[in-house]
Amino acid sequence: MTAGLLLAFVILPGAGAQQPATATAEGLFQEGLVALKGERYADAEAAFRKQMELAPENILAVLGVTQVYMAQKRSSDALRFLQDEAARRPARADLKLALGDTAVRAGQYDVAITALRAALQTGESGIPKDLSVPRGTGNVTAPVKEADPVAASMNVLMARDATPKGEAGIHVRLAEALQLKKDPAGAAAEWQKVSELVPQNGAVLGNLAMQLESSGKKQDAIKTYREVLALTPTNAVALNNLAFLLADTGGDLYEALRLARRARAFAPGMANVIDTEAYVAMKQGFIDDALGSFLHVVEMEPDNVEFRKHLSAAITMRNIQSPATDNLTKALNRPFVPGDQEAIRALIRSLTTETENKRK
Repeated sequence: MTAGLLLAFVILPGAGAQQPATATAEGLFQEGLVALKGERYADAEAAFRKQMELAPENILAVLGVTQVYMAQKRSSDALRFLQDEAARRPARADLKLALGDTAVRAGQYDVAITALRAALQTGESGIPKDLSVPRGTGNVTAPVKEADPVAASMNVLMARDATPKGEAGIHVRLAEALQLKKDPAGAAAEWQKVSELVPQNGAVLGNLAMQLESSGKKQDAIKTYREVLALTPTNAVALNNLAFLLADTGGDLYEALRLARRARAFAPGMANVIDTEAYVAMKQGFIDDALGSFLHVVEMEPDNVEFRKHLSAAITMRNIQSPATDNLTKALNRPFVPGDQEAIRALIRSLTTETENKRK
């Protein structure tokens, strides 16, 4: 069949005319995709449900119906549909994964965690070796956010998953759901399991280190960041985070500075890296150097709470007394609200101008 055509024609034995062939699962899937992209949701759902009848073991048909609901912002319907499918076929781990991934997209993290743990309990025989079920988050940071819900649905439906597969892949999904639920200790425990199943993987260890740091296990995070750098010496995030942790926990400040400068070489424009180098300088007593960098990163990202705390601390240590400094310190220490960006930037420019005039 020519790719993309919804109907094929065959010559029937003894017939002199062409007749439409029986619909295939692939044809119905393509039909559903075209309808979904055109926002013809009823047609899309009908095509995917026909595909489910024709090929009941095909996960894409189930995902197709799910995406129809998600494209219409009907996440409750999507979750109920997947819960029914998973309950009807309890031996299918991929259905539980689809439920977990969709629940993450819907922000229902407890539902996601329950479904993913149920997928693990299905047993090794029920877990596909390739768990390339399209996923909602894509990485460990945040749910998908796209202005076009149909584009989001198509992306989630068709994208391939590049994370570890099998049992390790389910633990990755659990780690993401727990992180989004603001449970760094739980996420760290899942990344630890992934690191045991997929050893010597810099990306896995990097995620483990970040969650250990977030959960307050700083010494464990330091050890793990060193393991990351042994595998990936040019990893700017690991260099930066290790430098900051060493400075923050009373570690070797000279090593921290070397690490921060290496991170700056690999990621010169990253605000976090500039902030870390300044933080190490402040710990070493080079307040003026630190102050200039903190002013720069706060001007870049006025809503970053940590950057504002560091700048406020440097101003206090520098003991600068002026109306411009007082106004900026007050702005840095009060809760940030939308619209404060330009006010803070204006105060920084005012302080910078005042400082330059005093030097003349």
